[in-house]
Amino acid sequence: MRLNSLASLTEETVTAGFISAVVYFICHLAGDDVITMVIIAGIAGHLGTRGIYRLENLIMRINAVSSKCGQLDRRNMNRRA
Repeated sequence: MRLNSLASLTEETVTAGFISAVVYFICHLAGDDVITMVIIAGIAGHLGTRGIYRLENLIMRINAVSSKCGQLDRRNMNRRA
């Protein structure tokens, strides 16, 4: 992923921060020590944003394929009529 603009940098930072905060609080509820919580939250923040962007790309590819299939179906229906 490329950070081409201030908006994408902001999106990346906010997403990583949110995921890190959620993981931190989960670790805190589990009773982990502070060092462990910080390490796990940092890693989860980074990997979480990567996973979200991969999921977003997968959904976009699925939508592109399904729209192409829909166009082909419409073409075939027009030929039959």
